Amino acid sequence: KRITVSEGNSAISLQLRAQSPDIQLWWPTGMGEQPLYHVKATWNDGDDDSSSVVSTTRRIGFRVFALVTTNDTDITQQQQHQQNGSGTHGMFFRIN
Repeated sequence: KRITVSEGNSAISLQLRAQSPDIQLWWPTGMGEQPLYHVKATWNDGDDDSSSVVSTTRRIGFRVFALVTTNDTDITQQQQHQQNGSGTHGMFFRIN
């Protein structure tokens, strides 16, 4: 996709979307595969002169993560938090 940056601007933010069937998730060490994908970005000044082209390539992985909080008013949850040393509060990260 070609994007034009107006004169005077030196920064741009770009979001890329990939359909989930097209990508595999990167799992933490020991929990699964760690596929990486190549992403290439190319910049030029708009002229056809190839000497003004700048490119960079990065390898990236995709993860899904969520901050999960538990109901600390539920007595069952409170007992579990007491057992694992976290008092009456429950919070953890879920990866993929």
